[in-house]
Amino acid sequence: MKASRRALVVISSMVLAAAQEQSQLEGVKANHDAVLDTNPGSAFWSGTRPTDAEVDANGRRMPEYLTEIRWRWTKDNLHFLFFCPYKNLSLKPAPDTAREA
Repeated sequence: MKASRRALVVISSMVLAAAQEQSQLEGVKANHDAVLDTNPGSAFWSGTRPTDAEVDANGRRMPEYLTEIRWRWTKDNLHFLFFCPYKNLSLKPAPDTAREA
């Protein structure tokens, strides 16, 4: 549950940052859930319009971290697709995938 809350905070921050740059974020309702993937050209994501974000939480421009955000919702779920560059990727050396952190 804690990991879910943290993920929601991160997603909310990114969406808020994108909203500061543009007048609106455009999401598309999906009639049903689909097998999700990271291909923006897939049937699930192709009808969405990307929104770009390149500011941090304080409104400073960070073009080296230009992030593309797409989102859809269904009756039961909210789905986000992010394309985000990074300079360093920190991986947990021995993740426990059987339970949340």
